[in-house]
Amino acid sequence: MTVAGVTQPRVRTVSLNCFLGSPVGSPVVRTYRRLGEVLRPVQTFTFIDEREETINDGSFGLQWEFDPATPAAWVLRDKPGTRHRGGAVLAYADGHVETHRWRDGRTLDPPRDDAPSPGNADLSWLQARATERPGLEP
Repeated sequence: MTVAGVTQPRVRTVSLNCFLGSPVGSPVVRTYRRLGEVLRPVQTFTFIDEREETINDGSFGLQWEFDPATPAAWVLRDKPGTRHRGGAVLAYADGHVETHRWRDGRTLDPPRDDAPSPGNADLSWLQARATERPGLEP
């Protein structure tokens, strides 16, 4: 990583799920101030490998108003890591970890943050494991 023309070592490559620790409430998505508030700890990830070149804060951003019924509107906000054979390691609220391999080329090599990604199954997979959506739980 280069800062002000000086190469620095990377500090981290993991980010916190954007719906955890958020002070923002929303009528369309659940956010969690405490780990104990997570309704499906075995299915909700806490930390994820993020692509090194796109780490911009401590949070892994996903769509707040994601709707599985409107795949044309899906957007890949932050870029997940691909260092693990084209996948990323995720830690879950119940304490287990898993590696998930991305299948869609738009996840493996997105052109930018906030990249439109209509119908991307990887994005649907991530969103389903990030939070619960009242009326839209899997």
